[in-house]
Amino acid sequence: MTENQAIPYLRIPRTLWDDPVWEELSLIQQHVFHIIFKHVCYSSRKHDDHGHIIELEPGQMCATIRQIQALCHASISKNDVERSIKKLILVDFLRQEVRHHKSIITISHRDTYELIKKASETRSETTLRQDRDNFETEKKKGKKVKKEKKDRIIVPNDSAAAESSEPAKLKIVFSFQKNSFENIQPDQILAWQLAYPGLNIHEELLRMQEWILANRERAPKSNFQAFIVRWLTRGQNNLSARAQIQKPDSRAIMNGKRQTEYDHAY
Repeated sequence: MTENQAIPYLRIPRTLWDDPVWEELSLIQQHVFHIIFKHVCYSSRKHDDHGHIIELEPGQMCATIRQIQALCHASISKNDVERSIKKLILVDFLRQEVRHHKSIITISHRDTYELIKKASETRSETTLRQDRDNFETEKKKGKKVKKEKKDRIIVPNDSAAAESSEPAKLKIVFSFQKNSFENIQPDQILAWQLAYPGLNIHEELLRMQEWILANRERAPKSNFQAFIVRWLTRGQNNLSARAQIQKPDSRAIMNGKRQTEYDHAY
């Protein structure tokens, strides 16, 4: 993640870059500050917070933590944003005032605020409207990214991936395009074979696939691993029940043996 990719053409005061406190902040904390700095007001305006009208001054924005997270890079979570804002408040770069449903975030870094104040004196209404449009566009884009995150695993950064010694385990899914399960690993099949010794796991998986294709409305929409385990458990129980029915009665065998011995004796 580079700064130019996240926030193009953003003017930052030189004193901020030279501030030792800024250098001690993490990349995520710096990114969150950039996002807030980009979307604060550059002139006084009113904001509707669920029916409560709030007067915003230059250097302020009114948003929820989740809305700010939607504007950030896709790898940054809501908890990352919340922790970053707390840290930026601690070093006096931001101030936060909780309102009805949202919070008012204010830039409190002196030189950065002076830059915003100076820009507010020359910024035109056209530019302000463009900023509002960009804010709404990025908010919608953030919602789309959030929806996509539910269907895949996102590694926050390269260092976190390097720290993890185990590879990410993908969920088992069923593809109606290929008419088969996906992401079933060989070690998983081996574990099922050990747990259900009376079944042929590969044959049972083929039966499951045929059942899903024939019963799409009744087929599960998610958690296919639980569906497979229930199927195999039911199959193993049925085998045990049939074996119990077919098992001969030991008492009947003994009685028959005694009767045979008696017939031979007389």
